[in-house]
Amino acid sequence: MNYKLDRRMDKGFVAIISCISLFMLMASGSNDTQLGNCWWKYGSGYHIGDMLEELDKNAINDTIFKSNKPVATVYNVDNALIGSYGELIIQSLDTHEFGYYHRK
Repeated sequence: MNYKLDRRMDKGFVAIISCISLFMLMASGSNDTQLGNCWWKYGSGYHIGDMLEELDKNAINDTIFKSNKPVATVYNVDNALIGSYGELIIQSLDTHEFGYYHRK
């Protein structure tokens, strides 16, 4: 009897963990289309400005332009989980240094 109860509890636990994992994957996936829907505040590393606004107008594909010159590429975009901010990671085309910006 205990064996059957344990098996049912294990299946329930696996189902709950699977649902939580799926939610976290969907919530934290990378999505370049959301670059311009907000503004980004400088955090650390490579610096191209204290705040990046209208990034969708200054970026073509994964390349960020400043004064019509390519300066960096988008390395990664992490969407925000509930109660936290997203993060934009860029990489300098010249020095390959990474820069970190936070969604506000």
